[in-house]
Amino acid sequence: MEQQYVTDSGERLKLRLKPNNRLGVGGQGQVFRATLAGVPVAIKLLREVDISRIEALRQLPVACASHATLPQHLLYRWRRGSKAEPAGYVMPCIDPETSLSAARLFNFEELKLLKRFTWRDAVLAALLLAESVAALHADGVVIGDLNPENVVFTPAANAKAKWRAVLLDSDSFQIQASASQRFYCGVTRPLYTAPELVGCDLSQTWRKASSDHFALAVLIYQLLLHDHPYDNAINTAEPDLSISDKIF
Repeated sequence: MEQQYVTDSGERLKLRLKPNNRLGVGGQGQVFRATLAGVPVAIKLLREVDISRIEALRQLPVACASHATLPQHLLYRWRRGSKAEPAGYVMPCIDPETSLSAARLFNFEELKLLKRFTWRDAVLAALLLAESVAALHADGVVIGDLNPENVVFTPAANAKAKWRAVLLDSDSFQIQASASQRFYCGVTRPLYTAPELVGCDLSQTWRKASSDHFALAVLIYQLLLHDHPYDNAINTAEPDLSISDKIF
């Protein structure tokens, strides 16, 4: 199946909505490979498009683009003779062939498939992730849904560093576009949710950067020790508690 789309700058592209062309799928939408003006890009098709949020993300400092896949263009579904409908956005493409998901780095079966991954590499991955989170926080971004599926390590463009940690799904970032315009992060993963957020209405809860610090600490623990820090926490009164219940 092929559909036609147009960007907010008037460029048209055709997108093949096939499984082998899909880079990822989640609760908010799907991500596909595409080419725009001869350049490989990723297209995120959203179930619900918040144009004002996407525009606010595009206004973030340029440096943020080094640490997250930010929207580059709004995308509209194009049909001849009818009004174009908002469909999602265009963002940089992170090639899965040359990048590495954080989720693979604390899974023993996945680690066996890697040609080389040492303790030093694990420490470097943790450091790169911490640096990217700190850089986004410095520009007023709270990631919110920080989890291993949303973190990839990809070759760096500059010669100073071989790798960089990149945060995906930026459309769920918590940002304050102006004094009167806030965009909340309404999603989370139970195993990476800070205790103070458990049970909250996240669509109306303004998070602090410390909630990202909790998720970051869990991820670093997993990168270095290949386990969740709460997995071995023993509660003698309730020994069968799930990990998420132990966090609460």
